[in-house]
Amino acid sequence: MIVSHSRKFIFLKTHKTAGTSLEIALSKYCGAEDILTPIAGDEAERVASSGGGARNHHLPLSDYRPGHYYARFIRRERPAAYTEHMRAVDARRRLGEKVWNEYFKFTIVRNPFDRMVSRYHWTMKARPQFRTVWGVTDINSFMRYRADYVNENWLTYTAGDRLLVDDVVRYEHREQDLARVSERIGLDHNLHDDMARINAKGSFRPKTESPESVIGPEEEAIIRGLCAREIELFGYEPRSSQAAA
Repeated sequence: MIVSHSRKFIFLKTHKTAGTSLEIALSKYCGAEDILTPIAGDEAERVASSGGGARNHHLPLSDYRPGHYYARFIRRERPAAYTEHMRAVDARRRLGEKVWNEYFKFTIVRNPFDRMVSRYHWTMKARPQFRTVWGVTDINSFMRYRADYVNENWLTYTAGDRLLVDDVVRYEHREQDLARVSERIGLDHNLHDDMARINAKGSFRPKTESPESVIGPEEEAIIRGLCAREIELFGYEPRSSQAAA
């Protein structure tokens, strides 16, 4: 997540949408007073690319509650006010209505059928205990074990069925959509050019694998049910939309 006071925009980061690459690209244009949350696994890539890392995301001492004091002074962890995949409803409450209403807010989405295949491979690689401890053996058991992953992105940028962002970049059309966003936040070039030079969150998915080769009728029904509004809004279907990522 990024809150740029210098350019007056808020970027809400979703899962498995090239969000990390976009976040790193945006970081280059942020100032010292802007809010940049830590990027799990790719903070070094951001520092190398933008010359700076996470900042201004910690909870101020004046907002501490008893549990925060324990984390800070006993566990030596600084509580966060803003987090990497913070939801819009929480960000709005933390930032306040004035900033929220004045700033340009955007996010990035992806065909949920394609995204779930990517999410499955990434999670199984990053968290092998899902297989060894919990017995998750395929995407069907994965989706039943972690059904909360299926619709996680819609919950990031909405409240109920209402969008809380001003613009949405579609993963499948990110070059053309980012041209619009880039102009809106005051850049003289397309952010997509910056993203093309970044290789964050490397692929764990076979390059030749498409959603239709993995997602069967049962998986399709789960995604259609839980992602109905997202599918309707962006016209997504269970077919390969982009190269594996």
